[in-house]
Amino acid sequence: MYVVARLSFGFAVGVLAVVLALQGAVWVFGQLGLSPVQLFPMRAPLPASLPGLTQPALLGGLWGLLFILIWDRWGRDGIVKGAGFGILFGLVGPGLVLWVVWPALQGAALFEGGNAGRIAAGAALASAFGIGLAWIGQVLNGYMRYAVR
Repeated sequence: MYVVARLSFGFAVGVLAVVLALQGAVWVFGQLGLSPVQLFPMRAPLPASLPGLTQPALLGGLWGLLFILIWDRWGRDGIVKGAGFGILFGLVGPGLVLWVVWPALQGAALFEGGNAGRIAAGAALASAFGIGLAWIGQVLNGYMRYAVR
């Protein structure tokens, strides 16, 4: 039962990290004029008529599952260490998938074709997602620990 609870917790943390941290970083980039990406996309790109935010949120939930499994083992000792662990996880996990695996599946150039601006933007967004995972995970984990008592 504990494993199912932790995995569902990880999925929820991943979804919240996409909605709060990743979309927050996209908003900041938009305010700075660095990103033309729409915040909270609600137009349905899928035939199922789901909002555009659904797919990234579900993928974030899946990354949250993996994050919680690793975080429970190595990353829970404080907010600063958790943020560092989140940045490392965001760059190694979703970041490398964004730069290597996804382009290889599509037949596109790896590492954004060597475009330093796109690599930096991807690294910043992956880091924001990782920090969001760590901080939201720590806040909710502390709340749940006291709520269960």
